[in-house]
Amino acid sequence: MPSTRTFVTVAVAAVVAVAVTLRRYVTLLVVELPIDVTPQLLTRATLGGRFAAFVLVYGLLFGVAYWAGTHASERDDATLAAATFAAAATTALAVSVGVVAFTGGSTQSIVFDVAAVVATSVATGVKLAVVAFAGVAAGGR
Repeated sequence: MPSTRTFVTVAVAAVVAVAVTLRRYVTLLVVELPIDVTPQLLTRATLGGRFAAFVLVYGLLFGVAYWAGTHASERDDATLAAATFAAAATTALAVSVGVVAFTGGSTQSIVFDVAAVVATSVATGVKLAVVAFAGVAAGGR
């Protein structure tokens, strides 16, 4: 049975996945929102999103995973990585589908939209699972 620390790490990964996924679509969202978009606003939104995603991934998620690794009586790194992947990929998929539905999709075919959403969701899941695994491994030393 996974520990409470594993559940906390997975929950944090799901929250971080929302921010990382929205960062990926920030340009599309800023352009689609009914506001006056200037190049400066687009640049600030893009760079601010990148900074926030970096802090959340490598600060919050890595920190929580490190904490989980230092306080674990028994370690099951593979379970934590798999659970983090599943939670992050599922959350990213839900957010991506929401963004695509909100914006009306791309000018490409539906196959392109589905492939892009699935690929970005898997990539987000892998990225966050690797960070969580590294945090737990570093904390368990």
